[in-house]
Order: sequence, then structure tokens, then C-alpha cells
Amino acid sequence: MLEFLEYLQKVRGNAPRTRNARLTAIKSFMHFVEHRVSSALEQINRVLAIPNLKTDLRLIDHLTAEQCQAIFDNPAPHTRLAIRDRAMLHVSVTAGLRVSELVGLRLSDISFESRYLNLHVCGKGRKDRLLTLWRAVAESVRAWLAVRGEAMVPELFLNARGKAITRAGFEYLLRKHLTEASQRCPSLHDKRILPHSEAE
Repeated sequence: MLEFLEYLQKVRGNAPRTRNARLTAIKSFMHFVEHRVSSALEQINRVLAIPNLKTDLRLIDHLTAEQCQAIFDNPAPHTRLAIRDRAMLHVSVTAGLRVSELVGLRLSDISFESRYLNLHVCGKGRKDRLLTLWRAVAESVRAWLAVRGEAMVPELFLNARGKAITRAGFEYLLRKHLTEASQRCPSLHDKRILPHSEAE
């Protein structure tokens, strides 16, 4: 087993993080086998005792308050769709939602309490969570609700045709507003900003 792990690093050039992932998978299989093949317990225990290699934790890049505000301010709220975009950007950034969570929000998932916005988010793995977002976010969502109009779908955010906005639709809008906002906030040029999705 040690030879295989050494092969991964020296011959295939895998990083310690990849080597640890392979070792974790092997250990998971060994836990499965240990209750079924008692004659192999000694070998299984040797494999389970192999330690993971230490890896450096990569610092997660983030947006500054100035950069966030530049993105929020880009859709000037003079048209219905710009009001929607501003509300979507506010909710996605402040709540840290996955794209699927954002586009899946329904009208029934939101409520207002004084100056605050309450969100009920059905997350990945059916993990629900309740979030309370502050006044600026609540105001942008209220503005969107005022112009949203009636629709045949229950989702909060709609596309130009009155259907639920898709992940691809939001990703397009995000790229558009980032490109435009970076003209007024040059520090955004160096940022690699991706929407939060399950695959990331």
C-alpha cells in the first residue's frame, strides 16, 4: 500500500491532497472489509494506521466591502430586470447561497420582520437553514416584489419571460455585472469570481 501511495506522488506527480483522497477511499473500503474477512485483520489494521500527509490550507479569497458594493450598484434600479438583478446579487452574496439554492428560492421561503429579511433555504442534502439578512437586502427584495408581478411559477426570481430564472441565467448576469463593475472598481479585474455551486 505504501508503494502505491509513493507511486502516486513520485511517478504520477499527484499532490499530497490527491494522495490523501486516495488513501481515504482505500481506508473506507478497508472498514467495509474488516467485518467480512476476519483473516485479513492484521493487514487491514496496517492500512488503517497509514497517516495522511500534511497539506497547506489555501486561503479563501474574498470580496472587500468596496468590491461588493460596486457589484451591487452596477444594476442601476431603473428597470424591472435591473431591480431583479440587484436583489439577486444582494441575496446571493450576503446569504452565501449556492446557485441552485438562489434560483430555487420560492415566494413562500421569504418573510419580512421589521427591517429584516428572513430566508428559509432548502440546501444540499435536504439540509434546511433559516437566515436573517439585514435592511439593505430586505429593501432590494421588497423593490423586486413590487415589480415582479404575477407568474405561473412559485420561484422568487423570474427571467424576462416570467419563468423561473435558471442557473445558467444567473451565471450570465453575474459575469455581465462583474465586467461592468470592474470598470469602476479596477481591483475586481484580478478577482476570479465564480458562483457558488455544488460542483465547486
